[in-house]
Amino acid sequence: MQNRSKENIKAIDVSHHNLIQDWKKIAASGVKGVYIKLTEGKSYVDAGAYKNYLGTKSVGLRVGF
Repeated sequence: MQNRSKENIKAIDVSHHNLIQDWKKIAASGVKGVYIKLTEGKSYVDAGAYKNYLGTKSVGLRVGF
């Protein structure tokens, strides 16, 4: 694992367990990217994924799934 450094980009992961209400606050805290849970195999699609995606993009964060 990489050591922590001021130069490292801060990213978080979110799913339906994380009810993010204020994406502006997340971005202001120094977060630059978000990993969004989309599925668990073939049987589960995270219902909050699209809402999380729209939130991340509305404040200019990078996003991955």
